[in-house]
Amino acid sequence: MNTTQQQITTLQAELAAAKQQIADLEMINDLYVKAIDSSNIGLWDWDIVTHEVYFSDVYKTMLGYQPEELANSFETWRMLIHPDDLELVTAQFQAYLAAEIPVYEIEHRLKAKDGSWRWIIARAEITDRAADGKPTRMSGTHTDNTTQHLAQDQLRRLNTDLESLNLERSLALQRSTNLLQMMLTHMPILIYELDQDGTILFADGRALHTMGVNPTEVTGRSILDLLGDENTITYEHHVAALQGNEQHFMTQLGAVTMETWLTPVRDDFDVVRRVIGVAIDVSERAKAEEEHLLLTEQIIQMQRAAIRELSTPLIPIVAGVVIMPLIGAIDTRRATAVLETLLEGVAQHNAHAAILDITGVQTVDTQVANALIQAAQAVRLLGAQVILTGIQPQIAHTLVTLGVNLGGIITRSTLQEGIAYAVRMRRDQASAA
Repeated sequence: MNTTQQQITTLQAELAAAKQQIADLEMINDLYVKAIDSSNIGLWDWDIVTHEVYFSDVYKTMLGYQPEELANSFETWRMLIHPDDLELVTAQFQAYLAAEIPVYEIEHRLKAKDGSWRWIIARAEITDRAADGKPTRMSGTHTDNTTQHLAQDQLRRLNTDLESLNLERSLALQRSTNLLQMMLTHMPILIYELDQDGTILFADGRALHTMGVNPTEVTGRSILDLLGDENTITYEHHVAALQGNEQHFMTQLGAVTMETWLTPVRDDFDVVRRVIGVAIDVSERAKAEEEHLLLTEQIIQMQRAAIRELSTPLIPIVAGVVIMPLIGAIDTRRATAVLETLLEGVAQHNAHAAILDITGVQTVDTQVANALIQAAQAVRLLGAQVILTGIQPQIAHTLVTLGVNLGGIITRSTLQEGIAYAVRMRRDQASAA
């Protein structure tokens, strides 16, 4: 009896210990499950032999489902996985089960209840094997990595956009550099940069070479020292630019005419730190403008001569007789031109009679009348006679009122009578000779 009693007591103690151990294990398991649930990690278990599958509540809720809405089956998993990921995930499963890869860890997509795709990091390991070593059970976890994955996608897109932008900027910079170099090489320009003290930081361009200057000869030198007192205007423009004032001016540097723009460059505190200068060799343009001005002046002089000839026309009609028909108003300047033309014509044509026809003249003042008298006197000094024709009644009245003495001037009422008189006078002179 004592032995039996002892065995019972021992069994009871072992049973109590086993119950306590079970309770402890259940508590640990409960804590483990709670820890897993609180970390938002889904659990799954797959019986490889029976194909029974277990999905934890978190596994389902992270996809937006209630636990009872998803069946614990392999088909549920196949239904949820993205079609584009199924082949890769299946291959990873098989490779891990065949011990071709050391661990099973893959990121793939599962379809959520709202139709969106969640990025899941799946990790698993073989938890049981048969006597022959073949895997019989596999357990794993699902972690929702959607937020991080989308952030990484966005970061990749941003990096791609940034690389594209950098490439565009690099290409644009290269194009600008090439364009600038082409301009400097082929166009008659000079581009230079000055610091706030007037030191040349950069200078290049075909115009610089045209002046026989190499960029290395001026870089690092003061623009003010280079200009000195020889070009005061250009010097003052550069001083003004360094003081913050934009400048535009023309200057002559040796045989080269330059049109220059100076632009101050300021920092965030509105302090002038740089001055950019752009100068264009306009020597050809200046030469063309000078030639144009000269040609214009010549044209003006020719026009004046033509106008003078039209305003004081002198027409030879027969040998020794010239006519000057006058039309319009006669002022002092035109009266002087009449005198000059008349004298030149009488001398040139060796005339003995010069007919001044004023049929087209409406008014005559004292100065004009005196000019006509002076013309007659001057013509007589050349051995010729002035015949005044076409005096209008109002002009005759004015001459009488002014008391103008027309002595020495032969007058006839019409041009025809004046011509007849001049021809007759010419004939009489010829007969007398």
